[in-house]
Amino acid sequence: GWLRQRDFPPLAREAGRYVLQVHATEPPHDADDMQLCDPARTARWVEEAGKIGVPFRVALPTYTYLVAFDAAGKLAAISAEDAPAAWPAEAHARLLRADARALSALVQGWMRDRPAALTGVIWYRLPAATDTMNWRWPTLAAIAAGCTPHSSLRAVVTGAQPLDLALVNDGELDEPIPPVIEAVWTDAAPTAADALAGFTLESGPGFARFRAAPEVREARLSPGEKRAIGWLRFDEKKELHVTLRQN
Repeated sequence: GWLRQRDFPPLAREAGRYVLQVHATEPPHDADDMQLCDPARTARWVEEAGKIGVPFRVALPTYTYLVAFDAAGKLAAISAEDAPAAWPAEAHARLLRADARALSALVQGWMRDRPAALTGVIWYRLPAATDTMNWRWPTLAAIAAGCTPHSSLRAVVTGAQPLDLALVNDGELDEPIPPVIEAVWTDAAPTAADALAGFTLESGPGFARFRAAPEVREARLSPGEKRAIGWLRFDEKKELHVTLRQN
């Protein structure tokens, strides 16, 4: 990169200030060893930039890359806006996300101690309601305030007959959909039950398991969002105990 080039310090001094971009700095070589922004390397780069003595801001990512690899494991395509209409034949796609907790730790560290030349942080890019491959405002707002975004994904039961089950994210992070949402109660099986789009249902005396389809498990629930799972009807009032499971 430019930072260690011999001619960069005089160029930076001539410009008077600059932006140090630390995300997507190198092409990926291994699908299992990819990071959109390596926190340890970022911290080192900021320290190195600080020694130059020219005011700078550091640019951190908020977005997600959709990366495709061919059958041989070689990089085939990248998108940071939306899924392309068609990937190359036999491509395997992987989501590469900006790690909100890791980046919040970086920001908190700089709030406590940072090079004098580091004047601020630039976030690329700001949240928009239509941008599904980016953080939401609660995530960015928590980090910008020097806090670690908190996680809070839970199942809720509403209604009488039927009882409606839903997932609610009232935290500050995008949350993966759990593979299984299980409801248990005492005694008889429900008189009627159904799963909603993206889920299948197994039920019997005392239990119901809503299983997320593979494409649903790849999705995420954004802060403030709610997703209906299904419903259960009983002959009498039942108290459900609902848990989120990984299998």
